Amino acid sequence: MTIAESARKLIGRRVREERLRAGYANQAAFAKSVGVDAPTLSRIENGKRSVNSVLLQRIADRLEVTMETLVRDPLPQLAFARQGDGDDQAMRGMIEWAAKLLEDMDTVARYVGRKPLL
Repeated sequence: MTIAESARKLIGRRVREERLRAGYANQAAFAKSVGVDAPTLSRIENGKRSVNSVLLQRIADRLEVTMETLVRDPLPQLAFARQGDGDDQAMRGMIEWAAKLLEDMDTVARYVGRKPLL
């Protein structure tokens, strides 16, 4: 599977998940509301058709989510644990998440003119 195929499948899966989460069970009605026909939306959701940024934004707007929600897998929920409570892989994931959070917080701090946290 190529990167493009993988991206199409991810976006399609996320569009379907968010459409259903938002209560749009009728695929044809949702398709019409975003300006495409039902077969086109079906191909998008099945990863058989790419979607341009304009259509993706219309879909995101209709679903009241960001475009990023539709193009990324949600981050796994990480639980903080005391040292030794988690396996190495879980702890590594938690540490990486915390490091990214700290980096984001430092960026925001610099943006608003405050000293970085560390």
